[in-house]
Amino acid sequence: MRNLLLLFILFNFQIGFSQTSLNGNYSGSDNELGKLEIKFDKDSLFEYKHKNIFGLSVGSGKFEITQNKLLLHFKKETQDFYENYYLSNYEISEIVNAQKKDSVSLTFNIVDEHINEVFPGVNIMHKGKLLGYNDFSGLCKIKVPFSNEETSFRLKFLGAENLPINIIPNRDYQINVWLHETQDKLIEEETFEYTIVKSKRKRLILNNGYWDYKLRK
Repeated sequence: MRNLLLLFILFNFQIGFSQTSLNGNYSGSDNELGKLEIKFDKDSLFEYKHKNIFGLSVGSGKFEITQNKLLLHFKKETQDFYENYYLSNYEISEIVNAQKKDSVSLTFNIVDEHINEVFPGVNIMHKGKLLGYNDFSGLCKIKVPFSNEETSFRLKFLGAENLPINIIPNRDYQINVWLHETQDKLIEEETFEYTIVKSKRKRLILNNGYWDYKLRK
């Protein structure tokens, strides 16, 4: 009886250990008719790549495992990374030098990078909040609080790059944007949560609440 109890404890310890440490490259198909690849490092870093009929999603950051949950915390990338990753371009021109103003105006003029024509319906976001979107003239004018600190905005449109734009809003600006169409997506400042259905040797099965991802090393 004592031996059986020891085997039971050892078995549960092995399962628990396998679910609290991940290392190496895992890949496999999913129910979205796509392929998921996750590279786990020993220092809790990960690289994520998911490709399906809607395009390619990539990102990186730190992961943690709590009980049977895998959490992928996607980081915000650096400006150097953006310059190498994005094909869209933008330029910022000063309109008025603000003098002790409570707010400043930012005017976005957005065109399609390929054909140099108006690209309407692009959302201008800040910290996940919609500030406005451009019309069929390509223009969108928004007001933001005056600040001498760099502020990050993001342009979002389905089928185009989700372009980050960093501005110090201490004066009125016009921002001319040449937006690149793509189905690819860079994931930043989000957390993905999965249930670890199985973690054994070279197999890893994850569930995101909708379907299973069956991965192998």
